[in-house]
Amino acid sequence: PEISLGTAIQPSYLKNIENNTKRLQSSFSGVSKAAGAFVAILGAREIIQFATRIKDTTATFQNYRNQLRLVTNGQQDLTRVFGLLEQAAVQNRTSFGETIDLFTKLRVSTEALGISEERVIDVTGKLSQALQVAGADGNTAASVIRQFGQAMASGEVRGDEFRSLVEGLGPALAIMARESGITVGQLRKMSQAGELTAQTMFELLENSNSLTNAFQSMDPTISQLETGLSDAFDRALVKLGEVTGFTNAYEKQIADLTRTFDN
Repeated sequence: PEISLGTAIQPSYLKNIENNTKRLQSSFSGVSKAAGAFVAILGAREIIQFATRIKDTTATFQNYRNQLRLVTNGQQDLTRVFGLLEQAAVQNRTSFGETIDLFTKLRVSTEALGISEERVIDVTGKLSQALQVAGADGNTAASVIRQFGQAMASGEVRGDEFRSLVEGLGPALAIMARESGITVGQLRKMSQAGELTAQTMFELLENSNSLTNAFQSMDPTISQLETGLSDAFDRALVKLGEVTGFTNAYEKQIADLTRTFDN
């Protein structure tokens, strides 16, 4: 009921207000508890997902190291090459995984030529730059890497391999050839005559400064920036797993469970 000004407020009105206030507070209390539990559940799930990401990323990096063990000499050499390839991936705006894969393939195929690891790392970066200058997509890049690796392994760049390199590298190959004082047409004739050696092709990449200048003149793409961010975050996760002891604890737990089930 309406209360006019000057009318005394009866105790019953105050009691009703008090009761309604208590019911409202009780209602909010229930909501607050439910919300707190929900937030706790979300927090726990995020922690689990974060721990899973650390585990998965660490496993990926372990695979990278195992790849490099096949083409390096001992732990010290492995650590050194691993660090150099990390730097190369950052400098050339490429995925670390792709850089590891390319280096491993080139190292295997150039081993017979007596080429040092440092030179192979340099050419790994130059080939990555060439593919980006050429605007090669994933399939084209894979084809160029495969054909270049085959040429390095066989010791010469044959007609079909050279044709694939021309199609995949396009303007990048023209930039390198022009700098060396030879045309793409002359390189093609050399390949057809069996005179274009793997060493020549390797040094064409290795000695090209114009290629690097062309690459550095290009603005980083959003995709490249995202790749760099993802790789940096992965490296941080792996290090976090190491310094917190999470990775060792998880590996020990798996080993203990395996022994238990075997027994």
